[in-house]
Amino acid sequence: MILRLIAAAVVLNVSSASAWALPPIYVYGEDDEASLRECAKFEPVIAAAKAALRHNGVAILTDLDSSRGPNLYVNMWGGLAGGFCVVSVRLQLSFVAMTEVPFEGKRVPLEQMLCDGATLLTGPAVDMQTRINAWVRDNVDVCLADYEALLSR
Repeated sequence: MILRLIAAAVVLNVSSASAWALPPIYVYGEDDEASLRECAKFEPVIAAAKAALRHNGVAILTDLDSSRGPNLYVNMWGGLAGGFCVVSVRLQLSFVAMTEVPFEGKRVPLEQMLCDGATLLTGPAVDMQTRINAWVRDNVDVCLADYEALLSR
Protein backbone atom coordinates (compact mmCIF):
# COMPACT_ATOMS: atom_id res chain seq x y z
CA MET A 1 0.00 0.00 0.00
CA ILE A 2 2.76 2.46 0.94
CA LEU A 3 4.62 1.64 -2.28
CA ARG A 4 1.51 2.37 -4.35
CA LEU A 5 1.13 5.78 -2.66
CA ILE A 6 4.80 6.60 -3.29
CA ALA A 7 4.51 5.49 -6.93
CA ALA A 8 1.38 7.61 -7.39
CA ALA A 9 3.12 10.64 -5.88
CA VAL A 10 6.10 10.18 -8.19
CA VAL A 11 3.83 9.93 -11.25
CA LEU A 12 1.93 13.08 -10.22
CA ASN A 13 5.17 14.94 -9.62
CA VAL A 14 6.61 13.94 -13.01
CA SER A 15 3.44 14.88 -14.90
CA SER A 16 3.19 18.28 -13.23
CA ALA A 17 6.89 18.95 -13.89
CA SER A 18 6.41 18.28 -17.59
CA ALA A 19 3.67 20.93 -17.91
CA TRP A 20 4.80 24.26 -19.36
CA ALA A 21 5.34 26.96 -16.79
CA LEU A 22 4.56 30.38 -18.19
CA PRO A 23 7.13 33.09 -17.49
CA PRO A 24 6.27 36.17 -15.45
CA ILE A 25 4.35 38.84 -17.41
CA TYR A 26 4.43 42.64 -17.16
CA VAL A 27 0.96 44.27 -17.19
CA TYR A 28 0.39 47.88 -18.18
CA GLY A 29 -2.18 50.26 -19.64
CA GLU A 30 -2.83 53.93 -20.18
CA ASP A 31 -3.83 56.74 -17.84
CA ASP A 32 -7.51 57.52 -17.33
CA GLU A 33 -8.92 59.92 -19.90
CA ALA A 34 -11.49 62.51 -18.91
CA SER A 35 -13.98 61.21 -21.50
CA LEU A 36 -13.71 57.67 -20.14
CA ARG A 37 -13.86 58.35 -16.39
CA GLU A 38 -17.64 58.31 -16.15
CA CYS A 39 -17.72 54.79 -17.62
CA ALA A 40 -14.54 53.04 -16.52
CA LYS A 41 -11.11 53.48 -14.96
CA PHE A 42 -7.85 51.74 -15.83
CA GLU A 43 -6.77 50.80 -12.31
CA PRO A 44 -9.53 48.18 -11.76
CA VAL A 45 -8.99 46.82 -15.28
CA ILE A 46 -5.25 46.37 -14.68
CA ALA A 47 -6.06 44.76 -11.33
CA ALA A 48 -8.48 42.34 -13.07
CA ALA A 49 -5.80 41.39 -15.62
CA LYS A 50 -3.22 40.78 -12.87
CA ALA A 51 -5.73 38.74 -10.85
CA ALA A 52 -6.46 36.55 -13.89
CA LEU A 53 -2.74 35.97 -14.43
CA ARG A 54 -2.19 35.06 -10.78
CA HIS A 55 -5.22 32.76 -10.90
CA ASN A 56 -3.47 30.92 -13.74
CA GLY A 57 -0.23 30.67 -11.75
CA VAL A 58 1.61 33.42 -13.63
CA ALA A 59 3.82 35.83 -11.69
CA ILE A 60 3.63 39.56 -12.38
CA LEU A 61 6.76 41.46 -13.43
CA THR A 62 7.37 44.93 -12.01
CA ASP A 63 8.33 48.08 -13.89
CA LEU A 64 11.98 47.51 -13.10
CA ASP A 65 12.19 44.10 -14.75
CA SER A 66 9.52 44.51 -17.46
CA SER A 67 11.98 44.02 -20.33
CA ARG A 68 12.67 40.42 -19.25
CA GLY A 69 9.40 38.85 -20.26
CA PRO A 70 6.13 39.08 -22.15
CA ASN A 71 3.95 42.17 -21.84
CA LEU A 72 0.19 42.31 -21.40
CA TYR A 73 -1.14 45.66 -22.63
CA VAL A 74 -4.68 46.84 -21.87
CA ASN A 75 -6.17 49.85 -23.60
CA MET A 76 -9.62 51.44 -23.45
CA TRP A 77 -11.20 54.43 -25.10
CA GLY A 78 -14.69 55.80 -25.31
CA GLY A 79 -17.09 57.69 -23.08
CA LEU A 80 -20.70 58.72 -22.63
CA ALA A 81 -22.89 59.07 -25.70
CA GLY A 82 -26.56 59.89 -25.27
CA GLY A 83 -26.52 58.80 -21.63
CA PHE A 84 -24.90 55.42 -22.36
CA CYS A 85 -21.30 54.33 -22.22
CA VAL A 86 -19.52 53.24 -25.37
CA VAL A 87 -16.15 51.69 -24.53
CA SER A 88 -13.69 49.88 -26.74
CA VAL A 89 -11.31 47.54 -24.90
CA ARG A 90 -8.15 45.97 -26.32
CA LEU A 91 -5.89 43.33 -24.79
CA GLN A 92 -2.52 42.37 -26.30
CA LEU A 93 0.02 39.80 -25.13
CA SER A 94 3.41 40.24 -26.79
CA PHE A 95 7.14 39.91 -26.28
CA VAL A 96 10.23 41.37 -27.91
CA ALA A 97 12.59 38.96 -29.64
CA MET A 98 15.90 39.68 -31.30
CA THR A 99 15.43 38.89 -35.00
CA GLU A 100 18.03 38.73 -37.73
CA VAL A 101 17.49 41.13 -40.61
CA PRO A 102 17.83 39.23 -43.92
CA PHE A 103 20.98 40.05 -45.92
CA GLU A 104 22.16 42.57 -43.32
CA GLY A 105 23.76 40.35 -40.70
CA LYS A 106 22.18 42.47 -37.97
CA ARG A 107 19.86 41.54 -35.15
CA VAL A 108 17.09 43.96 -34.22
CA PRO A 109 14.35 43.86 -31.58
CA LEU A 110 10.99 42.87 -33.06
CA GLU A 111 7.70 42.71 -31.19
CA GLN A 112 5.99 39.33 -31.52
CA MET A 113 2.23 39.40 -30.92
CA LEU A 114 0.94 36.32 -29.10
CA CYS A 115 -2.65 37.47 -28.62
CA ASP A 116 -4.61 40.52 -29.71
CA GLY A 117 -8.28 40.84 -28.84
CA ALA A 118 -10.75 43.71 -28.73
CA THR A 119 -14.39 44.36 -28.01
CA LEU A 120 -16.88 47.22 -28.01
CA LEU A 121 -19.15 47.40 -24.97
CA THR A 122 -22.19 49.63 -24.69
CA GLY A 123 -24.63 50.19 -21.86
CA PRO A 124 -25.31 52.11 -18.67
CA ALA A 125 -22.35 53.43 -16.68
CA VAL A 126 -23.55 51.67 -13.52
CA ASP A 127 -22.22 48.24 -14.57
CA MET A 128 -19.70 49.12 -17.32
CA GLN A 129 -16.61 48.69 -15.11
CA THR A 130 -17.78 45.24 -14.01
CA ARG A 131 -18.42 44.17 -17.62
CA ILE A 132 -15.03 45.43 -18.78
CA ASN A 133 -13.22 43.69 -15.91
CA ALA A 134 -15.01 40.41 -16.72
CA TRP A 135 -14.12 40.66 -20.42
CA VAL A 136 -10.48 41.30 -19.55
CA ARG A 137 -10.35 38.33 -17.13
CA ASP A 138 -11.92 36.01 -19.72
CA ASN A 139 -9.57 37.16 -22.47
CA VAL A 140 -6.46 36.86 -20.31
CA ASP A 141 -7.43 33.18 -20.01
CA VAL A 142 -7.77 32.94 -23.81
CA CYS A 143 -4.39 34.61 -24.35
CA LEU A 144 -2.68 32.31 -21.85
CA ALA A 145 -4.20 29.24 -23.52
CA ASP A 146 -2.87 30.47 -26.89
CA TYR A 147 0.54 31.12 -25.33
CA GLU A 148 0.68 27.65 -23.74
CA ALA A 149 -0.29 26.08 -27.07
CA LEU A 150 2.57 27.96 -28.75
CA LEU A 151 5.06 26.82 -26.10
CA SER A 152 3.99 23.18 -26.41
CA ARG A 153 4.75 22.98 -30.14
